[in-house]
Amino acid sequence: MKVLVAPLIMPGMLMKAHWALLEIVQKGWPLVRTDALRTEMRRNRIAEHLLATQDADAVVMLDGDHKHPGDVVHKLLHDAEQMPEADVIGALCYRRSAPYDPCAWMLDHHSGKYYWSVPWPEGLVEVDAVGFGAVLFRRRCFEILPPPWFIYDYQYVIREDTWPTEDVTFCKEARKAGLRIFVDTTLESPHLFEGEITRETCLSYLAANPNAVKEYNNASN
Repeated sequence: MKVLVAPLIMPGMLMKAHWALLEIVQKGWPLVRTDALRTEMRRNRIAEHLLATQDADAVVMLDGDHKHPGDVVHKLLHDAEQMPEADVIGALCYRRSAPYDPCAWMLDHHSGKYYWSVPWPEGLVEVDAVGFGAVLFRRRCFEILPPPWFIYDYQYVIREDTWPTEDVTFCKEARKAGLRIFVDTTLESPHLFEGEITRETCLSYLAANPNAVKEYNNASN
């Protein structure tokens, strides 16, 4: 299985993020280079590059505001080889702001809203949406879905001044098309902000704010 690697290098990246990406690219993966455009535009360019590379089976996109583990591509590729029915596989990342929730969601089919919970089961877990901090897409995602694959949806307000970003809108259309989305809860790629946002950050916050999950999900709905 041939995989391309697309680091989304961005202005103002923290040194931890730079060094993490350098460790990965030094392993010799074939790279996809994109200009510093809006995130959804860059993802669309990367998808176009994948389709134009005839022998490539998948692409791993790595955001520039994470401290990615050096083996993240190997692990996502191993997951894809072990689970050929998985079309999208993401590492488990956590949001940079309180309540530092895991970026993996299930859909409430009655309300049409996404929700999250902790802890997730360990291993590869099928979900309705996953964050794209570190994520593998099989080629067939972009063959089945029409472009543009990644967009911001400004018509739907999650909360005040908050709209679905390109990860949620992609996953929404992918699930409608019957594509399957998984998160590897054993593979974390810490968000970088004022420190590293990890599972421990989320759990510490929830221990101090036990109603945070309910309050956040209610606000999102």
